[in-house]
Amino acid sequence: MKTKVILSMFLIILMVFLIYLFNVRNDNYYFSIMDKEYDYKTYNNMLKENIKLEEYVDYFENQYRITDLIRDINDNKIIDDRKIQNILIKASIITLMIGNNELDAQVNILDMTELFEYSNSLLDDIDKLFNLIRKYSKEKIFFIGFYTNNEYYEEIYKYINFRVRDMCEYYNIIYIDRNDYFNKQENVNIYEKIMSNI
Repeated sequence: MKTKVILSMFLIILMVFLIYLFNVRNDNYYFSIMDKEYDYKTYNNMLKENIKLEEYVDYFENQYRITDLIRDINDNKIIDDRKIQNILIKASIITLMIGNNELDAQVNILDMTELFEYSNSLLDDIDKLFNLIRKYSKEKIFFIGFYTNNEYYEEIYKYINFRVRDMCEYYNIIYIDRNDYFNKQENVNIYEKIMSNI
């Protein structure tokens, strides 16, 4: 009797292992979302050249807002003949570079007090986005942080990046600080360095 039980358990464990083995993904299915045309062209061209990808889906909308992306995921928008929710489920790597455009636009029209108030609503949107994406993806997600070369507004960007870094840790998202990869004197291409992280 004991032998039958042990043999049965061994067969069940073997079957589970074989099912896992046949279903585990060894490909790099990559999904990239960006909101700036310059970043999109530079980053995606380098990505295709430097990282071996089985499949690659990129999504670029100029002046794309975080709330737009949340809406598109909820509505299950079609991208390249595929539903966005399915892309999120299948992707083994996701990179997000979004939100900088809308912050840059507000910098030009709001004073510093209003900017901090706006930043808190932007951070709420980022939190909603991370929560939503994590419903569909358990894989590696990279969020590329906010950057400005205007020293007057550095404080607001530091504040947002500090808060976003905490959110990334909570949602198990890899935060990439653009300031860590950019050297004004050497004019280093930040995307080459970001690529090495991914």
